[in-house]
Amino acid sequence: MLEKYKWDKRLVVHYRDNSDEHQNIQKYINDFFKKNQKDTHERKLESIELFESKVAGNLAFTITENGYGIYLIGLDGSIKKYSQNTDIIDNLFNIIDAMPMRRRHLNQ
Repeated sequence: MLEKYKWDKRLVVHYRDNSDEHQNIQKYINDFFKKNQKDTHERKLESIELFESKVAGNLAFTITENGYGIYLIGLDGSIKKYSQNTDIIDNLFNIIDAMPMRRRHLNQ
């Protein structure tokens, strides 16, 4: 499922259940992406919700082993960061702007 984004998009994947806590986290992510559309587009970011029954592919083992949370997946398809709360969202642009591929893009 996530392989189709490789080399095209960075992903914020929220692996979750249907609890109130996870619904609030998803609302926080959705609000962040709405408020920062230009910046997320510039950084090739997309947000995806994943429920347990939908996890498949190469990252499935790692995601299900770590458990519910927010995963930042890089352009290369690997997990760059993981958090069980919204701290990763609050620092998202700083995290991405420090990545080598992003730095090269900014220096062009």
